[in-house]
Amino acid sequence: MQVKNYFFRIALAQAARIVGKPGRLIALAARMLHQLYHSNRRELTVTAIRQQLQTVGRMVTAYARGHYRAIPVKTLLSLISALIYFLNPVDLIPDALPGLGLTDDFAVLSWVYHHASNEVSAFLEWEATSVKFTQ
Repeated sequence: MQVKNYFFRIALAQAARIVGKPGRLIALAARMLHQLYHSNRRELTVTAIRQQLQTVGRMVTAYARGHYRAIPVKTLLSLISALIYFLNPVDLIPDALPGLGLTDDFAVLSWVYHHASNEVSAFLEWEATSVKFTQ
């Protein structure tokens, strides 16, 4: 999976630096959930995007805590990169632009999520059948 986006490549490099650091991964997921909660509700009205972000956040958290490791590192890096891209206000289309700012963020997230759909499905199945862990 390769994205031809300069800002996503930067996010991928950042993801590679933090993938082995559980505390940083949990902080990233928490930051994403915080931003998701406080973001402009009109820009996040698409339920699917919201659910994708929440699922990726739970996957990263479960991985960081050692609860779920059945994910290829390459896929994990892509998902972490999508979170970093979403959180970075300066990217292909700056987030400060009303009505347009999150368009590229959603496109990157949807693209990565689609390409990781098998792993996401496996995680959701694991999550549904496993003992709930505290987040």
